[in-house]
Amino acid sequence: MSYFFGVVILFLFGTAFYNFETAKESKKTLNVFVIDKTEQFRHKKKYLKLDIGNHTERFRPTTKEWKRIEINDTIKLTVGLGQLGYEHIFNFTPNKPD
Repeated sequence: MSYFFGVVILFLFGTAFYNFETAKESKKTLNVFVIDKTEQFRHKKKYLKLDIGNHTERFRPTTKEWKRIEINDTIKLTVGLGQLGYEHIFNFTPNKPD
């Protein structure tokens, strides 16, 4: 039984790594708009709600980045689409200086 679960876990990590590596070939930079900024005090997590073209996504930056960004700011995301169809965020750049 443990052999089966080991194979399943290796398969999942292998496909995630494959998608990450193939996403590097299709990198592009997007300017996205910050719609909302929230903080969960119980779990100490900070989130941004971003308008990315035709859909909205929730993103979790570092605390330092979260403090620098305000609602209605525009930020830059470097993303790539892997061959398995999942996007990967490579770089997150607020447009404000430190």
